[in-house]
Amino acid sequence: MQPNVNPDIANYINNTSSLIMVAVTTDCGQPNVFHDNIQTQIASMGKDIAMFNMCYSEDQMPFPRIATDVLYYFAPKNQTVLFYRVGQHATIDLAGDIEAAFKMINGVSYLEAKFDVKMQEQILKTEDYIKNEDVSQFPSTFQMARNAAKDMWKMGKNAAKGLPVLVSAEEGFSRMNTCEGCDKFDAASSRCKECGCFMKTKTQLASASCPLGKWSAIV
Repeated sequence: MQPNVNPDIANYINNTSSLIMVAVTTDCGQPNVFHDNIQTQIASMGKDIAMFNMCYSEDQMPFPRIATDVLYYFAPKNQTVLFYRVGQHATIDLAGDIEAAFKMINGVSYLEAKFDVKMQEQILKTEDYIKNEDVSQFPSTFQMARNAAKDMWKMGKNAAKGLPVLVSAEEGFSRMNTCEGCDKFDAASSRCKECGCFMKTKTQLASASCPLGKWSAIV
């Protein structure tokens, strides 16, 4: 989270010496299903975990609207989120996520904490291949397919970490406006002549970036 993090959460993180989990939901009824499900599972694990619950009714929702239901993981005295999970993904592997969070508190990267050695090697191999491959001599249709595949790879990685897959509507609109004003934009097909992508789709992806540097990935 950024320095303008909710002051109650910031104070809670700064004064807690264990793993902190922050659950945010709009289900403000009693009982709160999202919160209770998480707390029930935590109680059965017998681990030192601090839980902070937040609930916003729709008429109290700040603007821009925050995502809900979301479960954030924080290291003690550190307001930078380790990772987070959204919706049903918040509890689908809660025990595994908690184990990964404890490893990250002890200095292990997300990749090492969440995946076995074989999977880590495969991910790093794919990352290296994507970074260094040269498709400049191939037909444009092949290049476009490779660009799309790379974007899908980044999107999948972000989803696994709980990071956003799509940008906000405002950001997507701003990106698209930039593209439409660019001399590399083909209005008839809504495609970029530089990367070949369909921009109505690409501009909405959080991990995508403009090949000319006119807008950047947000994750």
